[in-house]
Amino acid sequence: MKRLKQFENLVIEDMEIDEFHRPPHHQNYYEIAFIFKGKGTAIINRQETEYASQDLFLLAPEDLHYFRIEEKTRFVFIKFNEDYFINARLKLENTNIAHLLDLFSSSYLKEIPPKWTPQERSFFCTALSQILQLKKYLPLQDSSAVYFLIAGILGCIDDHQKAQTAVTGTSGSRTEILLHYLHQNIYYPEKIRIRTVAQHFHISENYFGEWFRKNFECSYKNYIDRYRTALIQNRILLQNFTLEEIADEFSFTDSSHLSRYFLHHTGLRPKAFLRKKEKKNASQSHPPSSES
Repeated sequence: MKRLKQFENLVIEDMEIDEFHRPPHHQNYYEIAFIFKGKGTAIINRQETEYASQDLFLLAPEDLHYFRIEEKTRFVFIKFNEDYFINARLKLENTNIAHLLDLFSSSYLKEIPPKWTPQERSFFCTALSQILQLKKYLPLQDSSAVYFLIAGILGCIDDHQKAQTAVTGTSGSRTEILLHYLHQNIYYPEKIRIRTVAQHFHISENYFGEWFRKNFECSYKNYIDRYRTALIQNRILLQNFTLEEIADEFSFTDSSHLSRYFLHHTGLRPKAFLRKKEKKNASQSHPPSSES
């Protein structure tokens, strides 16, 4: 598979296209992809997500990705490597760059497409418009204004992720690291057993349940079940995977085991869940006409 290489610390592209200009590829840089207008499908690591105006995607170097355009789309791509953020002329002590770069590998953001709020979308539009204006007359790689606008976009995404995962303000760094661990290992039951997680994070096994509820406002089992179920729902709706493949990915014994688990947590078996969603989508696309 093709791997694109970029040698500049920072590159910003603004383009309106009918067909995506690159094949599915990896790359050696981080990338923010923003949709000013248009619609289509973002394909990231085999996951297909419909995109529309003011959607935003984070792409890590290891992500295999491509955009299938359905309606002429204006993209803005901000592409940078790690050296951009560690440049001595720009780096400030209070900017947690390592944490912001971790967002690009966040399984939470990758597995479940973010539902940006109107305020977040407006912020993205404003920040990116300002970056494009600054690009016209400033050397990008030396601009503190561009640097902080990019960091601000990532900070907004970080705030979104924290809100969605219901992380409280107490002992934030530890909870964020634990969430990342759980999201990365949700596919491996032996790695997310309470005993294993408690030992990994040096928390008393007897105290772990109370600690988790205090920081996440729900029980550990409830959090794991909700997150795993959300991922399974996403895969079912994508229709790119068979039930056997999903069962194998999440370490169920077989598709019947997966189906029983899904029924227990959603009240529907996978095929019934898919039919219900398809019926709902069809009714929204073709609402009944009102009689005069």
